Amino acid sequence: MLKSLDEVSAVAASACLVGYNGGHQKPTIGRRSTPTMDTATIIAELEAERDRLNQAIAALQRRQGGRPAGKPDGRKRHLSAAARKRIGAAMKKRWAERKKKQAAA
Repeated sequence: MLKSLDEVSAVAASACLVGYNGGHQKPTIGRRSTPTMDTATIIAELEAERDRLNQAIAALQRRQGGRPAGKPDGRKRHLSAAARKRIGAAMKKRWAERKKKQAAA
């Protein structure tokens, strides 16, 4: 939270330095532009941007706490040799059918 009027002025000035204009004009990066909004509008826009950033941060933090891979005790599931053999045979069959269709086309 900003504590003094000088800090508010510095934030507002820095917003003007990069051409912050609420999306109404082309940005003017690297050079000063004439402020086209009053202080209340700048504050409202900055608060709205802060709220959008807070929502994005919260969404990312929720995703980090997602479901872990494997079992709760850290073990992973493994396929038996027979299961791997069945899956391999099924894939070879699919690949052969696809190759046959491509050759016919």
